Amino acid sequence: MMRTRKNLGILMAILLAASMLPACSTQDDTSPVDPGAASGAPELPPVSTMVFDLDFFGLEVPELGQQSVETGKPDVDELRAAASANRTNFINAFVRVIYVQLLTLDALEEPVAAFALAIHSVPQQQEDGSWLWTYIFVDNALEYSVFLYGTSNPAGGFVDWRMEVSTNDPSNPMSHFVWFDGRTWNDDSHGYWQFYDPSLPSPHTSARIDWQNPSATEHRLAIEITGPDHPDYGDTLVFFESSFLATITARDASEGLESDIVFYADGSGSLTVPDYNDGDPACWDTEQKDTDCPQ
Repeated sequence: MMRTRKNLGILMAILLAASMLPACSTQDDTSPVDPGAASGAPELPPVSTMVFDLDFFGLEVPELGQQSVETGKPDVDELRAAASANRTNFINAFVRVIYVQLLTLDALEEPVAAFALAIHSVPQQQEDGSWLWTYIFVDNALEYSVFLYGTSNPAGGFVDWRMEVSTNDPSNPMSHFVWFDGRTWNDDSHGYWQFYDPSLPSPHTSARIDWQNPSATEHRLAIEITGPDHPDYGDTLVFFESSFLATITARDASEGLESDIVFYADGSGSLTVPDYNDGDPACWDTEQKDTDCPQ
């Protein structure tokens, strides 16, 4: 499910799927109505525990060319336009985001999208006390039978989750393969998800997401590639959002390089990546105009 294409890091693609999925806000539930809540089933956690909301990127920018979306760097025409508008730093940051958004097709889009559909299914209690959501997930004309289990632990104050999937896809058949499992605490303070990749030769996890809500206005997601057979093994990504800023930090374990993007609610921000501006911070103001970075 994941392939190696690094710029700010393939890890960024896992969470940038947020802009493509419903109910990804840090404030919103998975859906206004949870059919499991009234039945006694554990409440489904919001999709924002898996993906990050990129509404802070909601700014007008020129249409990007094919080269930009394929390479993650502005093409010549876009660079000229950005230079003439004095917005080179912001455009470079924005193009990189568009690039990794497209990489979601190579990341964890399928299990995350399948999880988002659980809200439309009514769970049934099982003999062991767990609850089961069953439904069909369709991706590129292929059908996946999804089995999402939730088991409450009242004493511990948490719920254990497990998603199994079956498909007759001739290129990748699966029978009750565990796409992910995890644990979420009932007070919505924190939790984790562990993803598994059927294409990897070993049964190890392929990625882990740890999420936290330190306060009512703060949300943090940390991702690590955990599969030792994966080419991006050890890479990490951290998203943080508060009421006044959002940050994205990616670390390439194999090269020991770190990339950072910071966006403030007033429209200003900065980009610090190894392959731009000699690795030094590059900033923009509230109108996304290039400006000197604070010392």
